[in-house]
Amino acid sequence: MTDFIEQIPKLIGKTAEIEGRRLTIVEVLLDEQQVILEDTADQSDLQENQYGDIHRRVNRTWVIPFFSELEPGRPHPVLEAFQDK
Repeated sequence: MTDFIEQIPKLIGKTAEIEGRRLTIVEVLLDEQQVILEDTADQSDLQENQYGDIHRRVNRTWVIPFFSELEPGRPHPVLEAFQDK
């Protein structure tokens, strides 16, 4: 399991096709054991400035855990798809 955790930061920048979306790993949060994914084509999220005004459109992102919530100890299925690349 430790080997798996050590390999995750090496996946930053990798892209995979998952459920019809082209996702890229943009950040790894080791302390929280989470990965941030970005949809390279979907700019449907709106970013606000510090005053709450809509500033611009940004790529949609997701935060997923390192490990499956349904099968503890098993890597998250989405991360497994990136490892196969």
